[in-house]
Amino acid sequence: MIDLRSDHFKKTEQRVQITVDFLDETELPILDIGQPNEHCEYLKKKFNIEITNTQGNLDLDKWTPLNPKHAKYNTVFCFEVIEHLMSPRFFLERLKKFITKDTFIYISYPRRIEFFWTRYHFHEYSTKRFLHMIDDAGYEVVKHKWIWERGKGFIFGIRPLFRLTPIGRAKRHFYKLRLK
Repeated sequence: MIDLRSDHFKKTEQRVQITVDFLDETELPILDIGQPNEHCEYLKKKFNIEITNTQGNLDLDKWTPLNPKHAKYNTVFCFEVIEHLMSPRFFLERLKKFITKDTFIYISYPRRIEFFWTRYHFHEYSTKRFLHMIDDAGYEVVKHKWIWERGKGFIFGIRPLFRLTPIGRAKRHFYKLRLK
């Protein structure tokens, strides 16, 4: 019998390792955008650090840190969140309330061809559109990296078959940002 959880945890560990390789410096306190998840828990354990998550609807003006111990944060993680927001530009404006000029924001998002867009993503970004939004919101790119991803597992249907080819792979973009 196959233990699906072990495959899931291996995939999470691989994702976290890619993320860790991209991180340059993380200064406490750290704010992780979104609900607590395995990715965040793994980072907490690996680096033995405290990370504060957010609560509330990120598309509205009502989200806040879950346990607000700090007024401002020196590092912000926003991994695989921005594509799920209806108003990512509004979110980036609201984020300024919790950061300083010296804060580094780490953002990642997948980029796929239109055929592979999902109903869970409100925005699929081209590099040009994403950079325009970042610039318009008052941020600048400090560092950028992308990696190819390929789905694994059983092939049931045309999409999973295409994901095995370069056409169907997702590019995962990682950005390190700061205020201008």
